[in-house]
Parts: sequence; C-alpha cells; structure tokens
Amino acid sequence: VLIWGEIGTLIGFVALAVPAALGSVQPWHILASTSLLGVTMALSSPSRQAMTIDTVAPPDHRRAIGAYMIVIHLTVLAGPAIGGPLLTRLGAESALIISTIAFAPVVPLYLLIKPHDSQPRSAARGPLVASLAGGVRYVCREPSLRWRFMALFGMVLFVNTWGGLFPTIAEDVLHRGAGGLSGIALAVGVGALSGAVISMLM
Repeated sequence: VLIWGEIGTLIGFVALAVPAALGSVQPWHILASTSLLGVTMALSSPSRQAMTIDTVAPPDHRRAIGAYMIVIHLTVLAGPAIGGPLLTRLGAESALIISTIAFAPVVPLYLLIKPHDSQPRSAARGPLVASLAGGVRYVCREPSLRWRFMALFGMVLFVNTWGGLFPTIAEDVLHRGAGGLSGIALAVGVGALSGAVISMLM
C-alpha cells in the first residue's frame, strides 16, 4: 500500500511538473494533481507509520516512533528553508520540477526496506466498510481511545485547516508572497520539531 501510494504521489508530481516545464499550467492541472496527492497521502501516511513498527523489534518501538516523528518534522523544517529561496529566485515552475526530481528516489528506497521477521501479522480480512465500522465500534468502546480520537478530530477540523490560509496571510497580511509563505511554514516546522522532541523525552 505504501509503495503504490508513493508511486501515485510521484505520478501526481510528474503530472504537474510536465505542464510546468512546458509553461502551460492550467488551474485544472493543479486541482487534478492536488486531488490525486490527497488520495495518495491518505494511503501512504498510515502505511508509513505502520512500517515504522514493522521494521524494528518490539523493545525499540517507542524510540522508533520518536525518531520517525523527529525525521518527519525535520523535513517540515528543511522543506520551507529550501523551497522558499527556490520559489523566490527560480519561480514556482522550477521549484516544482526540482521537487519532483528529488522525490523520484523514494520508491526504490522503500523497496530496500525489509520488515522485522518476528513481527506478527493479522490474518483478518473482510469488506472495507465492515472493517472500518468494526474499528469505529472498538474506539467507541474504549474510553481512553474515544477521547483521544475526539481530540484528534477537533484538532484536524479546527487547527490543521489553518494551513489553507497561509498563502493568503503571506500575500495579504505579510505582503511577502512566496518568501512570507516560506517563513510561515518554517515557523510551523520549528514548532512541530520542538513538540516531537518534547514528546519523545517525556
């Protein structure tokens, strides 16, 4: 699932980078590519977290998850630091093409990862809707999980959606365009990395 998700992500990047290289990007290119990237992200993100557990022995799970979160947030920090100057100096089209080329090695690198031999795997199979319904029922029966999922839902609904306003804030409030957007994303990355390190130490 992870590999197919990342292949889909690469296709989404290429589908936008090609018209960008030709100087013929249309709004529908951006909408279609973004829709595909949303689907592939929904596939890849949970699979990538599960793979973190599958590739290490059980005693190292906590450290592996902490290291995974730190790496993720380091990339959130490094991305704007690199992308901002690329956007302002080379333009959005060139930055997109460079980003696509940089992402290309991801799929072959994932093929090199082998799961931990002793990690048990569930043999449960069933219809997707029934599996989702079973997961929801399980969460509802467990008070600790129920409240955590409700808090997570609230965070995703009311906090994560602020990211969609960042370009507008950078343009209309900060009057900095791509440079302002890069600064906002960089600040988010610093906060996310700090939170990950604190969580790992607690």
